[in-house]
Amino acid sequence: MSAAAKIPVVVNGALGKMGRAIVKAVADAEDMTLVGAIDRQPQFIGQDIGEVIGIEPLEIPVMNDLEATLVTAQSEALGRQCRYG
Repeated sequence: MSAAAKIPVVVNGALGKMGRAIVKAVADAEDMTLVGAIDRQPQFIGQDIGEVIGIEPLEIPVMNDLEATLVTAQSEALGRQCRYG
């Protein structure tokens, strides 16, 4: 599946038990791409979500602002559509 066709995913509560499982599942999925990881634990803000949960780095920082993350994810998705669509 091409990068343009992948489903962008933002995980809210990314450091909880279910959130970690979802981040791992999305990282392994061929038809999805992780575009945001939200959590309230201040010691992890800005750190790579993959490294925090013990998998390979995903180049997605843990953030604590859902609205800002969604805006960024939406603009990146629109940029991909313009390049590939």
